[in-house]
Amino acid sequence: MTFYTGVVVLAGSTIRVALIFNTFMGWQFETTSPDAIIKIVEGIYMKRHECDLAGEEECYRMLQEIMRSLELLKLLSGSTLRGSIDPIYDKMTDMDKKKYGALDDLERRGFDISKMRDALNLKYDIADDKSVKKNLANTLANRT
Repeated sequence: MTFYTGVVVLAGSTIRVALIFNTFMGWQFETTSPDAIIKIVEGIYMKRHECDLAGEEECYRMLQEIMRSLELLKLLSGSTLRGSIDPIYDKMTDMDKKKYGALDDLERRGFDISKMRDALNLKYDIADDKSVKKNLANTLANRT
């Protein structure tokens, strides 16, 4: 009985370490743009280093709220959908979606189409994905 208990405990602890070793980092690898969340974690670390316990707890509660709310996490990290199925292009007309697809094709071939893409983005008030994420990260960093 002792032998089997020892084997189960030893095998169980080995399997547990193998299965959960880096799973805590899964959200970071699977998230499209985790920059805003990483900034909050850095804010927690800085507040702890400065011995600002109230600020540390506030940042921790923000991180906790983000991790509990998938909608907020998706808002901060962005959609994983790209190309014509990206949700930011839902309000475009079919003709402009075709234009956008043609521009994507030209861009893949090496042409500089940034001005034409910016004109379409401006027409439908679509913010560039990078600028949206940068603004969210700055807003969260200013709150900490």
